[in-house]
Amino acid sequence: MPVSDGAHGGGHPGYNPKVAENAKVVRELAREHKAWFVDVFGLYLALDPPFRGVVGDGIHPDTDGSTCIVNGLRWVFEQMGLMDARPHLKGWALTGPPAPLHDLLKSGVRPFRISQPDHPDPDHQSEAGFTLEAIRRNDEYGLIASRDGASLAVGQGLLFRCGLSRADGPQSVVLRLAGKGLTAAQVWGRGIAELANSAIGSSASRSRKPAEDRARAEAGGWGSIPLKEADGWLCGRIPLSAVEEGLFHVLVLGGKDAALDALAVDVEGAEPPALWKPREVAPSEYVLASDHLRSDNLLKNADFAAGDAEHWRLSGAARINRPFKAAVEGVSFVDEKDLRMAELATSAAVRPFDVIEMSGSAKGNDGPYRVRDEMGNGRWRMRKKAKAVESGLKGELRHNDGCGLVAGDCCVEVSGEGMASQRAKLPPSTRAVRLSFFYRVYDPKALGTRDVPPPCAKVKALFLDVNGRQAGSEWLVTDLPCSYQWQKAELERDAPNGAASVELTVQSASATVVQYTGFFAGRASRE
Repeated sequence: MPVSDGAHGGGHPGYNPKVAENAKVVRELAREHKAWFVDVFGLYLALDPPFRGVVGDGIHPDTDGSTCIVNGLRWVFEQMGLMDARPHLKGWALTGPPAPLHDLLKSGVRPFRISQPDHPDPDHQSEAGFTLEAIRRNDEYGLIASRDGASLAVGQGLLFRCGLSRADGPQSVVLRLAGKGLTAAQVWGRGIAELANSAIGSSASRSRKPAEDRARAEAGGWGSIPLKEADGWLCGRIPLSAVEEGLFHVLVLGGKDAALDALAVDVEGAEPPALWKPREVAPSEYVLASDHLRSDNLLKNADFAAGDAEHWRLSGAARINRPFKAAVEGVSFVDEKDLRMAELATSAAVRPFDVIEMSGSAKGNDGPYRVRDEMGNGRWRMRKKAKAVESGLKGELRHNDGCGLVAGDCCVEVSGEGMASQRAKLPPSTRAVRLSFFYRVYDPKALGTRDVPPPCAKVKALFLDVNGRQAGSEWLVTDLPCSYQWQKAELERDAPNGAASVELTVQSASATVVQYTGFFAGRASRE
């Protein structure tokens, strides 16, 4: 990880050129041993230049600050075939009452924890609680791996996605559960009679008419499976209608203090599954780059660098955000917040994460200072300490919200009802469209160690025929995982028959600011 050092306006005493040398050694080692490699150092500097995702010590990433690491590892796992490995089990704990599957996966569950205990105090580096017992207690998959008395609390419910081996035809699948206080196992599928599309046993579910239940059954619903006790297990047969492409979902429910000790899935007549092996592809380096300069890009001014939003239509709370420099005067460092507090006589143009380069100090306060947050009344907290109390300083404000992988550092930012849109003509006989761009959430007030933004990006594409009328259904994307770091989205969709052009619109799904840049729209490579 790079550090928020003095050259970046931070207070860490580290030296990034030295860290860069270490990163280079690791890259060369990966090439020598033909291993996968994710250049976290370079990626972080490009995707989070102001070190928004680094905690106050200037070196440790917070939860959101690990985004580029997680995305890089996901790419490696996808290349290896691990993300779609079979057989597999994925688990979530419900955070609210049972609901339709898509609603649960969107906002009603949290993923199972894997070994790492929760930090007892996120704002201080205390090691209390980091014990072997805590690791075992927080490995929720380990708790249900065998009947050993180590159990996982059921709470409001446990959701599982079970992936069968690709060699197994789903002739007969049996679910086995062990634990205490377990009351039901429900599977998700179409045509299942006993539904739980609202909370189980709620007044809404009791008041529905039979015709409504039939419609919901066709769309999909939860249905209980009979459970019988055998050899200390509760066993139930999974309906074949609930198994799609070798996958099925199970919801385990229980009473007060219910706990699940073990879960197993048997495919009758199948051989024991073979150990997973990685896909036979040559390891390589994770490369993240913008596509906006490709010659086949249908969008113009895709980096927002030209003119006054040239080729784009802006409305509402939408504006072009470009880097700039400005002189600031009357800067004072005051004896508060460990000399991190600065007062500015005029601060209308200052935003959190900007840099102010101080000069002319008589007390050693020259150099760059990264603005951390606004304290009100012209007072700003910096990420770096001043050397001494001093007033009457001058400096240069440097503003740059851009993505380091899109040259020019320009972007568009939208919030609330604001939107930016552009229409592009499709090449003849386009069968599928590919869309890529960089995006991030800008919310300087969310500076907590564990703050991660909810899905805020809202991107839609409308296909039009030669007469400008809508062709096919609208392409709407609202579930992109969001971060305060820049991330790259890559999307594809079939073009409807008769589509002659596409109108792209980007928005925010809330009052929170979302920034976009580096757009590409063109034919999908699978054509």
